[in-house]
Amino acid sequence: MDGDYSDNLVLISLTLSTFNNKSHNSCDEKIANRNKKATWWSLFKIECFIYTAIEF
Repeated sequence: MDGDYSDNLVLISLTLSTFNNKSHNSCDEKIANRNKKATWWSLFKIECFIYTAIEF
């Protein structure tokens, strides 16, 4: 039971810190969003490469 309680506290504190930071780091959010898009695009290119390699 102690483990469940501490896990919930960690989740709550992470949620609160995320909520509190949203209003302050719009610049950081923009950078994070740009990085997410770049990561997604890289994964997409890798997936296309693998698909092409399997096809031929």
